[in-house]
Amino acid sequence: MRESQAATLRENTAWLRRVPLFAQMDDAKLRMLAFASERISVEEGEFLYRQGDKAEASYVIVEGQVSIIHEDEDGPHEILTLKEGDLVGELSLFTDEPCLTSARAMAPLQLLRISKGIHLRMQQEFPDISVGMTRILAEALSHGFKEIFRLRRLLRKYDPEAGGAFEPPKPGDGGKS
Repeated sequence: MRESQAATLRENTAWLRRVPLFAQMDDAKLRMLAFASERISVEEGEFLYRQGDKAEASYVIVEGQVSIIHEDEDGPHEILTLKEGDLVGELSLFTDEPCLTSARAMAPLQLLRISKGIHLRMQQEFPDISVGMTRILAEALSHGFKEIFRLRRLLRKYDPEAGGAFEPPKPGDGGKS
């Protein structure tokens, strides 16, 4: 391996280590993931993916910021800004559902692109990776439910008849209840 390739592999491994989803992976597996990742550039204003698309990869932000946008009948709404070290599009790793949001570059980006196929292959070959990923995703789901409960309390404060029973989506319906 040439010196520049070795340096890039070390850099990519270090970037992956910053992502909570990959932080607990052992060094050899993380280097394999870094080797299989692709370093890409995206211009300001370009989309990594759009709401409704079928996701094919997730991305680690190496440089720049990404705006996460949700569109509804009232138009597009920026709901989150992600920065260096954050993972974008991670739900694509675990579902075949269309993307719930769009991701747009707020400035020129440097990213590590990790294809869905690479993620799936790593999980199949190394089941301990799946256990760690499941733990991280369960924590995120728990945080999401806490936010739903907080918003329901807030809604009831302003409209006591609102905020009825919450019904989580049934498997396979993609949240379309």
